[in-house]
Amino acid sequence: MLNVIIPEDNAKLNKQIEALEWQQLKHDTSPKDKAIHQTAYNRLVQERERRKKLYFGINQNSEFLKQLENLVYNWDLSIKDGLEELRGHYIAMWELAQSALKELTGQDFYFSRTDAYFGICNSDNEFLIKENRG
Repeated sequence: MLNVIIPEDNAKLNKQIEALEWQQLKHDTSPKDKAIHQTAYNRLVQERERRKKLYFGINQNSEFLKQLENLVYNWDLSIKDGLEELRGHYIAMWELAQSALKELTGQDFYFSRTDAYFGICNSDNEFLIKENRG
């Protein structure tokens, strides 16, 4: 049985997946190599999906996530309604939440806002919270 060592860091996990994709598509010729790489690839992808389901390691029903969703919704609303006096408050709250997210997940998260949606995503554009408009 093949023992696949899973990296704790999500960036390293993604790099290993990318490397295996490259290896399989371009260079594997031996059926044995293909089978080994496919097994490792499947296990790494499975782990990446498991981590995503945990909302980046945060319990979906946690009070922290509920408060974070409320913060993002109200921050977006303050921008939409032009409530300048509240924006500073929400930015300060976000900076605290951003530090907590970094501590909990080991990743940096950012507030993202477009005409189509608003939310919180990481540098890979994977959303922790995403609200579609309209």
